[in-house]
Amino acid sequence: MTASERTYPARRKRESSPLTKLSDREVEKSDDESLRNAWRRVQTHKGLSRDSVAGSTHTSAHGGGFTKKISKTTNYISSITGTVVTVSDSAVKAPNVFPLVQCGSGTGEVTIGCMATGFMPASLTFKWEFGGSELADAVQYPTSKKDNQYTGVSQIRVRRQDWDTRKPFTCSAVHAGGTVTADVLKQEVVHKLPALSILISETESRAMVSFGCFAANFSPKDYTITWLRNGKKIDPSESSTSSEGKKNENGTFYNAASYIQVEENRWKDDGTNITCTFANKEEHVDAHLTYGAGCGGDDPPTSTKFEIDILPISLETMYLENNAELVCKVQSRDPVEVKWFNESGEVLSNSTNPSSNTYIATAMIKYDEWSKGMNWYCEASIKDSIEVPTRKDFVKNNGPNRVPPSVYLLPPVDDLSCTNLTLTCFVKDFYPEDVLVHWLVDNLTIDGNSLYSHKTTNVIENGDLFSTYGQLTFSSDGWKDGRVFRCEVYHMSMDSKNQPIVKLITEKSSGNVNIINMNMGPSTCLPQ
Repeated sequence: MTASERTYPARRKRESSPLTKLSDREVEKSDDESLRNAWRRVQTHKGLSRDSVAGSTHTSAHGGGFTKKISKTTNYISSITGTVVTVSDSAVKAPNVFPLVQCGSGTGEVTIGCMATGFMPASLTFKWEFGGSELADAVQYPTSKKDNQYTGVSQIRVRRQDWDTRKPFTCSAVHAGGTVTADVLKQEVVHKLPALSILISETESRAMVSFGCFAANFSPKDYTITWLRNGKKIDPSESSTSSEGKKNENGTFYNAASYIQVEENRWKDDGTNITCTFANKEEHVDAHLTYGAGCGGDDPPTSTKFEIDILPISLETMYLENNAELVCKVQSRDPVEVKWFNESGEVLSNSTNPSSNTYIATAMIKYDEWSKGMNWYCEASIKDSIEVPTRKDFVKNNGPNRVPPSVYLLPPVDDLSCTNLTLTCFVKDFYPEDVLVHWLVDNLTIDGNSLYSHKTTNVIENGDLFSTYGQLTFSSDGWKDGRVFRCEVYHMSMDSKNQPIVKLITEKSSGNVNIINMNMGPSTCLPQ
C-alpha cells in the first residue's frame, strides 16, 4: 500500500443491508429523501467495475459492507444504511466559521456560539478551547442543508468571570476539508452621550406645531428618548423615534431623532417648557426650550449677549504635565448654560455654577492637541430658552514654521551692596510665543520655597520672532555654598517628547560664562 492510499476497515458482518430487503419500487415510493439518495448511491456502486473506480486498487465485500483501498477519494458512512460511500475530492468544501454572542449583558453565565456555513459533506465536529484547555458541555445542533451546502451551529455556556477577562474562547470546526477556527470574546463597548438639540416647526396656518429632538453621534445603540412638558412626561404614543448607525475605526456610532406634533393652542398661550431627555443604562442628557407667547412669530430668535471670558491656560501645567484646563467663564443674573465644543461640534463639557451669578465650563486639553493647533468654541445661552447662543472661539494656530529659542543663563552681577542676587535666563528669537521658563536648584523645584522668588516677563515681539527672560532671586549665601542652579526652557518647537533646553550654572562655573550686560529690568538688589 502506497503512502497516498488510505484503508477504511470493513464493518462487522451482518446478514444484509436494510436496503437489500427493499425493492426499487418501495424505495422510490418512500417519503424519506435521504433513504432514496442512499439507495441510488448503493445501486450506482454495484454497477461500477473495478477498473471504473478512479484511484481504486482493490474492492471486496464482507458481510454486506465494503472495504476499499483508495486514493484521491474520501469515504464516509451513510447514517441510514451503514454503507461506505466514496466521494471525490471535488465534492469536499471547507466551512466558513463565524462567532456568535448573545444579545444583552445577561447575568450569571454567558451563552456564546459558533456557526459553520457552506461546507460539504455534512460530517463536521465542533471543539471549544479556553486558555489552552478543551471545554466540555458544548451543544452541537444537527446540520441543515441548503443548495447542496451545509450549515452547523454549536453553543456553550461559559462563566461570566472568564468572559469578562476579554480573553478569546476558540471554536474549531473539524471537517474533511480542513479545520477552521474562530475566536469569540467580549468586545469593548464605547459609551458616548450624544450632542442633543431641539428644533421647532410650525405649519403655515400655525394650527399645528412640531418639535424634533436630535441625538447625534452616540454609543451604544440602547437608549430611550423621553419628552416632558413642564416637568411631566408626555404620552409616548404622541411621539415617534427613528435611528441609524455608522461604523468607523473607533466603533459604531448612532444618530436618532424623535418627533412630537401638537395643536398650537394647547400649549402656546400659557407658555410651556419642553424637555427632551436622552438616556442610556448609565447616564442621561437633556435639551430644553421654552415655547410660549411671542414664540414662533415672524421675527427670528434673538440672542442675549454675554461677556464670555476664556481664561489663559497654565503653560506650566501644559508643559510639565502634558495637559491643562481651558476655562470659559460667564457672568449672568439669569441661569446660564455654558458649553465647550470641539471643531466637530461635539460637546466637551457642560457648565457648573461655583458661585452666585458665575457659570463656568471647563475642558481638558492634551499637549498633542494644543501643540498641533485647534479651533474650539464656547457657547452660552439662557437656560430653557430658544434664543441663539452667544459664542466665542478659542483658536490655537501655531503656524508651519516653528523656531526654537536660543537660551543664555547669565550670572549675577557682583555688587557688594546686595544681600540678594538675581540669575537671568534669557530666551531669544523663538516662534510661536508660548514658552515656559522653569527653575530648579540642586535638581529640586523651587515652587513653595520661600528662599527663592522668580518671574518671567511678557514676551517681546521682534518682527516674526519673540523673546523673553526669566529671573530667579535668592540670598547671596545660596550662591556661595556651591548650589547648582538650573534653567529649563520649554517650547513646542523642540520635539514631540516635550523636552526642554537646559542651562546650568554654579558660583564656581560663573567665571567661565560670557557676561552680557543688558538692561532688562529694575535693579537686581531687593529691599533688605
